[in-house]
Amino acid sequence: MTEEEKSRIKAEAFKEANLDQRIKALEDGFNEFRGALKWFFRALWGGIAYLVTQIVSFLFSNGWPK
Repeated sequence: MTEEEKSRIKAEAFKEANLDQRIKALEDGFNEFRGALKWFFRALWGGIAYLVTQIVSFLFSNGWPK
């Protein structure tokens, strides 16, 4: 095996390893985005539930329109 073949094989191996690393980083990024989106909707629904309970509490504590 010549030095040229060794360097070509080594370059291809590094190229493939970098590709695998990039794909893994992309998948990790998507997972982080999904986690953030999940917490956003949890907070949104929590805010809606809080507002509904405040409105119901106001209406049942003599807040009925007259």
